[in-house]
Amino acid sequence: ARTYTVILYGDASGDGRIDSSDLNTIFQHILQRKVLAEEMQYAADADKNDKIDSSDLNKVFQHILQRSIIEQ
Repeated sequence: ARTYTVILYGDASGDGRIDSSDLNTIFQHILQRKVLAEEMQYAADADKNDKIDSSDLNKVFQHILQRSIIEQ
């Protein structure tokens, strides 16, 4: 049997939702307090520029506030 991992861009916590826990997870990663697993690094890169930074935090925040949508 094959196993597949589905990535939801913006869902850095891996719980299937984009919410404040993802903001915290990305923030902790940026501050180097938490190391994300490889698949969660893909998910945390909400702007898809191969970096996890404040731009991703902003993208997730804007999504939570329903001001923009993170394209999947």
